[in-house]
Amino acid sequence: MKLCSDIPIIIIANKADLVDETKLDNSLIQEFVNENKLLGFFITSVKNGKGLVRLLTRLSKQCIINFNFFNIFFLLS
Repeated sequence: MKLCSDIPIIIIANKADLVDETKLDNSLIQEFVNENKLLGFFITSVKNGKGLVRLLTRLSKQCIINFNFFNIFFLLS
């Protein structure tokens, strides 16, 4: 993580329709996300659509943030 700290990283757990979520330790995963300064953790299921809107919204927002940052950077240089 230290070698590429400027690259946004999101953890995505797919196939939520096949897993008993009560067995997931979300606090441990969230601790890892926080310690490594990741963008987030999402539980999804493409089969039933669970979590996809939230994930795609977060990805879209991050793309806009990165796009605007790089445009401003290149305009100033």
